[in-house]
Amino acid sequence: MVPCWCFGENELFHTSSFALGIRKSIVKTFGVAIVFAFGRSVLLPFMPKPGVKLVQVVGKPIQVPRKEDFDETDVQKYLGLYIQGLRDVFDANKAKYGRKDDELIIV
Repeated sequence: MVPCWCFGENELFHTSSFALGIRKSIVKTFGVAIVFAFGRSVLLPFMPKPGVKLVQVVGKPIQVPRKEDFDETDVQKYLGLYIQGLRDVFDANKAKYGRKDDELIIV
């Protein structure tokens, strides 16, 4: 398992906060997110904005043993290692790619 992070993804599309309160209540009630986003233009909403640079950074591999059945303790252990790997690769590269003041928040 290899933690990877892509810098620049958040800049590919414009997002709108139009009717955000209503949209949040729809998510809470129905579990469906309604997103207002567009890329290059409203005529080409699925085409990303031009000129956005994407950079993929790769962290240190995490060795996961082969087992027939992982229990919840195993899953939580390797999830924790993966999240820490994401934090490490993000923190090591964020200043280089214009995000020096950003903090990685995983929910």
